[in-house]
Amino acid sequence: VLYTDQPPLYPTLLALLDLGGLDPIDASGLLNALSFGLILFFSGKWLHQVTHSRPWALVAPLVLLVSFPLLRLFFMAWTEPLFIALIVGSLFALDRFLRRDKLLDLVGSGALVSLACLTRYMGVAAVAAGLLTLLLRRHPSRAQKLITMGIFGFVAVLPTSIWLIRNLLVGGYLTSFSTSTPRTLAKNLG
Repeated sequence: VLYTDQPPLYPTLLALLDLGGLDPIDASGLLNALSFGLILFFSGKWLHQVTHSRPWALVAPLVLLVSFPLLRLFFMAWTEPLFIALIVGSLFALDRFLRRDKLLDLVGSGALVSLACLTRYMGVAAVAAGLLTLLLRRHPSRAQKLITMGIFGFVAVLPTSIWLIRNLLVGGYLTSFSTSTPRTLAKNLG
């Protein structure tokens, strides 16, 4: 059976941990714990990066640590915890790029967004947000903006594009959504 319905990262990670001897349910718990730790780490690091205050940098992780809506996700074998961790990490790296203008931060942000897209297709919203953020920067020239947008966009969409082309070649459609009944804007808003 060909796997073409969803992005491949989460089930691939579960399969790799299964090869290491972990049951997929236990593996999902390990991935969730790692994702939660990364969310707390990047949130605190990001707040410290913005405020330069250690007390405030501790506030974000502590608030997240007791956030019931977030915590409830971590008791399920879902893609959301990994997706959230990748998005928070990519936003941290993008903010770092905006502050330091280092290529490594830009590529890191794009790479984390690409992994988020390979976890959930809705990661494409983070690609759009990143491109818009880079476009709206105040100081760089138009050429610099286009170059940074090109680098970020290329890194962010290449792996998922390859996956979607593979789906098209082996399954005849990009995603399972391609074969479903089209939905109207009114139905989606509902």
